[in-house]
Amino acid sequence: MHEVADAEVGETNGGPGQPVNGATLEGRVDFFHRYLPFQEMQGADQLTLTSADYCFAKPGKVYCVYLFSGGNTRLSLEGHRGPFSVRWFDPRHGGKLQTGSVKTIWGPNWTHIGEPPTEPT
Repeated sequence: MHEVADAEVGETNGGPGQPVNGATLEGRVDFFHRYLPFQEMQGADQLTLTSADYCFAKPGKVYCVYLFSGGNTRLSLEGHRGPFSVRWFDPRHGGKLQTGSVKTIWGPNWTHIGEPPTEPT
């Protein structure tokens, strides 16, 4: 199963090692190293329906959507059937990837990624 890792909005203040609403900058960087093949990914903002996000993708393998103000969006999986598991990272509090209202999505068209978890873990 492929991954769609979504990141809810987080504060951008605080320097290296400084907690920002419970998460450190190092914790956020660790998210990229642990869960994303970021060296193989590229900007893909055209794959979401909202302009209030960033999308970073290795199409057909992994997608990461940063939602500026939290919430949800639709993701284009054009040409890729899946399944893709949907997991959320909360940069406000850090921690492990979480499951939201949708656990799995399928392509090959636009699909709703669901709502983020209601409580951070």
